[in-house]
Amino acid sequence: MQTQTIATGRAAIQSHDRYIDDREAADMLGLSRAYLRNLRVSGGGCRFSKFGRAVRYRVGDLVTWANDNAVSSTSEAA
Repeated sequence: MQTQTIATGRAAIQSHDRYIDDREAADMLGLSRAYLRNLRVSGGGCRFSKFGRAVRYRVGDLVTWANDNAVSSTSEAA
């Protein structure tokens, strides 16, 4: 996967370092926001950050989490 640079004001942010909300994260992964919410409570989900009450996911963490959960057969799934 190629990394893009996003210009935002004075700082350039690598696309993997960009923070997105749970709606964008759910869309990116093809999951529901409720499922991501449940994972935040029960554990086992992607790392996330809280800024006040706002939950944000770093794109790179989502990619890593998705790759770490990849399996080639149902017998591998934990």
